[in-house]
Amino acid sequence: MSLLPHRFARDSCSFEFKRRRVSLAENKRSGYSSWPAVRYAGAVCAILSAWLASPTAQAAISYGTSASIYSQNFDSLPNAAGSIPLSNGANAIYEFGAAPFSPATQAGMAGWSFQNTLVAGGAARFLVSDGTSPTGAVHSFGTNNAPDRALGSLASNSNVSRFGLVLTNDTGAALTSFTVAFTGEEWRSGASLGELLEFSFATGPNVDLATGTFTNVPALNFASLSTGANAALDGNAAPNRTVGITATITGINWQAGQRLVVRWSDVNGSGNDDGLAVDDFSFTAVPEPSTWAATILALAGAAGWHQRRRLQGLRRA
Repeated sequence: MSLLPHRFARDSCSFEFKRRRVSLAENKRSGYSSWPAVRYAGAVCAILSAWLASPTAQAAISYGTSASIYSQNFDSLPNAAGSIPLSNGANAIYEFGAAPFSPATQAGMAGWSFQNTLVAGGAARFLVSDGTSPTGAVHSFGTNNAPDRALGSLASNSNVSRFGLVLTNDTGAALTSFTVAFTGEEWRSGASLGELLEFSFATGPNVDLATGTFTNVPALNFASLSTGANAALDGNAAPNRTVGITATITGINWQAGQRLVVRWSDVNGSGNDDGLAVDDFSFTAVPEPSTWAATILALAGAAGWHQRRRLQGLRRA
């Protein structure tokens, strides 16, 4: 007799019992359902069915080595002026690592995503722009057709956006601090009182760009540099960019196998909004200092052992 699930799908599940397949619905109706083993198999079927019915988790990139540096220059974003059609509806999360983005963008921007938080009359939008467009959307900012890109957004009364990165801790140990650095660029001045990209992060097994308990880090916000005329700016020009925005966040509990989301949310101000972007992003994370020190000592000891073995071999030779 086998009580392992035999088939499971979004709407059905069956397991083998007394040489016949029993569906989850039949199990509920049958007299066998009171048997502990049968109840167990039925429960497994129910869990599998519920799991398959749940939305697919947002893709994350693997962070596999403590103190390693992940960097992103966003240059795989599309650069031809225009829009990328989006069809998943209001408030959907769009991943750069999937369609409708090109294979080059999917490969270069894995783990990154964005969300248009829409209000009445809004539409999900992704634009490629040099700052001339005042349309509320997530933007690939840069000179049209130039490979140097920055990821940003411009808010409107019907479209306010957020964007960010999801990482999985695959180091095998809990990490307790991380450091983020980036360049902030302004590609459009909306002649407003100033706008803000607000940084926040969250950790947990199921967090994504929109789900989790997020903590704001003001030191990693990026605020408008120009509040003049309602016009495009060159975000690569020195007056319109801030290089080396950085902060280290300590006291976190990023457990092995869990996820970390870092994101920027566009704060919609009054009047015409500014186009703000992130470029030259880097991330690194480390464990609790005593654990990190022990790891370094262990590596140093291993290196010393190999060196001694090498010297012993040379003497014997």
